[in-house]
Amino acid sequence: MPWTKEPTLKKGRDGFVNLATAGIWKNPATGNTHVVPAGTETNLASIPWFLGWYIDKLGDALLPSILHDYEYVHGNDREAADLRFYVGLMEDGMRQSKAYLAYKTLRAVGWYAWNRGHKR
Repeated sequence: MPWTKEPTLKKGRDGFVNLATAGIWKNPATGNTHVVPAGTETNLASIPWFLGWYIDKLGDALLPSILHDYEYVHGNDREAADLRFYVGLMEDGMRQSKAYLAYKTLRAVGWYAWNRGHKR
């Protein structure tokens, strides 16, 4: 993923990590810059049990998940957040077919996390 500044992580509450430093991601398709501030809490990728063996949340999905989690709490466009996640997966080296499966799964079930995130 084209991070102009990769965030550093520190252990947070059970099952979560916090950003010790901010991360800055530049969208390769649009050139827009997205900042994920220090202190942001993330559980990284929430991968369904049936895909856990196939998609490693600490591998290619790690950095895209940080931006995606932030946008699910603070963003206003779920579809755009999901698309940036898909682009990020491929930018970080995930095969297109695998990234597409992750993206389509997210589009199918991500509404639950989106609704939960916007109630905070």
